[in-house]
Amino acid sequence: MIGGGIYALLGKIIGEVGVFTPLSLLLAGAVALVSAFSFAELSRRFPVSAGEAAYVHAAFDWQWLSTLVGFLVVLTGVVSAATLCAATGGFLLDITALPVTGLIILTALVLTAIAAWGVTQSVLVVAVITLLEAGTLLVIILFSADRMPQIPSLAADMASQWDQFETGALVSAAFLAFYAFVGFEDMVNMAEEVRDAERTMPLAIFIAVAITMTLYLGVAVAAITMENREALVAAHTPLALLLPGGQSAALLIGVISILAGLNGALVQMVMAARVLYGMGRRGMVPRVLGQVNAHTRTPLLATFLVGLVVLSLAAIFSLAGLAQATSFIILGVFALVNLSLAVIRWRERAGLPWLSSIAAASCVVMMVLRLLQL
Repeated sequence: MIGGGIYALLGKIIGEVGVFTPLSLLLAGAVALVSAFSFAELSRRFPVSAGEAAYVHAAFDWQWLSTLVGFLVVLTGVVSAATLCAATGGFLLDITALPVTGLIILTALVLTAIAAWGVTQSVLVVAVITLLEAGTLLVIILFSADRMPQIPSLAADMASQWDQFETGALVSAAFLAFYAFVGFEDMVNMAEEVRDAERTMPLAIFIAVAITMTLYLGVAVAAITMENREALVAAHTPLALLLPGGQSAALLIGVISILAGLNGALVQMVMAARVLYGMGRRGMVPRVLGQVNAHTRTPLLATFLVGLVVLSLAAIFSLAGLAQATSFIILGVFALVNLSLAVIRWRERAGLPWLSSIAAASCVVMMVLRLLQL
């Protein structure tokens, strides 16, 4: 979850809502959190690859709907990976003069090779870079501690500007910010590779959401206490402006931002390939996509197919457009997953499924509000 989303999009969110940035992140995080409860319970019940498709099939027993959900999850993964490849291309512009399209293509090819290399190797790369990303956000918060006394005045500014503030802008920013919370749902698609998945997966989901929301809110507050917010909006690597140290700090954050983009894209590509693999095993897509290479123990054909689509999307579409497309697709998937848990619990007579119903409704409401703005 922590990665290229917040590193690339913070400036764009600030450009839309300014001092209300923490509120937009809080709203996006709340929508993610209520859905996380559904994913946590369902991952405990059904610890399988292509998890979302399996959840919907268990609830409705409609092959066409579970297949559609599987394709939507794959689409989310490839569009999200394309988003992060495009973001990485932007980060690289700060340290090189090479054409951005060439940088994006190179990024996609390298990530496809790593994803095909092996699960253990991919997860190790992801884990190391994630620790570096989270540590960087924490350092930014600590370096901004001297500006934290400004929080009461910022709250007063928010209150004074509320009457002039457009709710639609907050929804739009939250919709964009929601992309930065995408990721916890990817874990359920790796459940077959996890020890004691029934216990580990729910715990991992809640820890991931809690840590991510805390760090994002801290960085958002640090950002809006800057005097020159316009510089954050215009920067390719906005977080580089939140640390002292001039060019050396900018270079450090630039490198970490590049790694963040690579890391997030790698996670999405591995996930998308695993979903195709799971669907191939169930006959939802050509079974050749469900085959695992004897040497790498990875679904090579599915991985290469995902890499090709990611490369194409990243080279054609803009960063913000890809991020918003990802948010829209994943909200639709979340709504169906939440509804699936509600149906399963209702069928089991386990009481009224209030939380999963509220989670499904929140996803639909955010999608509808965003559509009304287009």
